[in-house]
Amino acid sequence: MISSYATSGEMEAARSLFDQMDRKDVVSWTAMVSAYAKIGDLESAKLLVDQMPVKNLVSWNAMI
Repeated sequence: MISSYATSGEMEAARSLFDQMDRKDVVSWTAMVSAYAKIGDLESAKLLVDQMPVKNLVSWNAMI
């Protein structure tokens, strides 16, 4: 759902959904990082990566 909002340009809706999630997993974190990176908001993407409790290869690649 986060990716769908982000893909259609609804970053505020994507972030709102993310912020409302009780349990964020690596998939939801990576979806938000990727969304910010795709729109060129690398500062927000980096802030999220720094806050991620668990990172994997996919989440690191989202920043690249």
